[in-house]
Amino acid sequence: MRRLQLAPGLVETVVPKSSEHEVEEARQGAGMPYPVSDILSSGLIDRSPVYLETLKSALRGAAGVILEHPYLFPALAAVGARVPIFYDAQNVEVALKSESLSSADEGARLVAIVRQVEGDALEAASLVFFCTDDDRDLLASEFGVADERFIFAPNGVDTSAIKFVDGASRAKWRDRWLQKFGESGGRAGTRSIALFVASLHGPNIDAAERLMKLAAGMEDVLFLVAGSVCEYFRRLPVPGNVALLGTIPDSTKMTLLQVAGVGLNPMVQGSGSNLKMLDYLAAGVPVVSTSHGARGLDLGDGMPSVKITTMDDFGSAVRAALDDPVAASSGALNARMLVERLYDWNNIGRPVVDAVSRVLELERLPA
Repeated sequence: MRRLQLAPGLVETVVPKSSEHEVEEARQGAGMPYPVSDILSSGLIDRSPVYLETLKSALRGAAGVILEHPYLFPALAAVGARVPIFYDAQNVEVALKSESLSSADEGARLVAIVRQVEGDALEAASLVFFCTDDDRDLLASEFGVADERFIFAPNGVDTSAIKFVDGASRAKWRDRWLQKFGESGGRAGTRSIALFVASLHGPNIDAAERLMKLAAGMEDVLFLVAGSVCEYFRRLPVPGNVALLGTIPDSTKMTLLQVAGVGLNPMVQGSGSNLKMLDYLAAGVPVVSTSHGARGLDLGDGMPSVKITTMDDFGSAVRAALDDPVAASSGALNARMLVERLYDWNNIGRPVVDAVSRVLELERLPA
């Protein structure tokens, strides 16, 4: 078990799954196209008693619980939680899992589990935080969540931690980085960098597979893939101009955001909104995205540094951004300012804190 203070007043406690939990999870998840440990945890958490004891201890004196994803809602029932619950709906899970698991033999059973646990979490929640209007509408129609329980809390970014880099500086950083990359044995002949950052998640795997096909036809471009999504491809053949970086520290991600000529977001599945888009925009990286990848983001009437396109035209849009970096970077500063105004965590957090505080204050009033 590990405890880490992330910020003043915010402590993360990491409790490993038990061996029994791990073994049963592996057995039930065998043969699935994507990892399903999140779904299975809803029925297996009782096999990790140390987690339940740690949760029970943390609840002593707690005023409420914020539930990230619905899958550990059964853990709250198991330890007898009697405090207000606030559900952070990062996605509409039943819709998301239906997309990625529909072809699996066990898919229908797992989707049924998702529907049940998501519905239970939503029913118990005093407030439901949603990150896109589409998600709110779907949660309301699928699960009957009343309007007054919804609080808008879009995905955000800490803009103070991301340095904005203009086009000219980006070219200099790119050239230096590529020189070092070549000196360390990297692929020769590379003149441009395209970046994709993603976690190990069904829609991201699908997007990365599309990028692999795209990269095969753009051999002069180095495609950097960062994040846990890389684990899916470790034993699979990938084009020679694709570098699987795996999970990286924030400092490395900041460097990549400084040198990338284009940030990629070829998403065609999933709900919620994409954090990678906000990272790209905050850093000044020109973006090529599908309309689905930009879902839930208020980009106004469009921005020159953000190219929204179809998968059929994705490759040509990437090529255009890399071949004319001045045009691609046009408006990047305006994009950064928009992110600061609408998607900085400080601005997002204030109404959430106010809403939670009102619920907790009502709980303290005498009946």
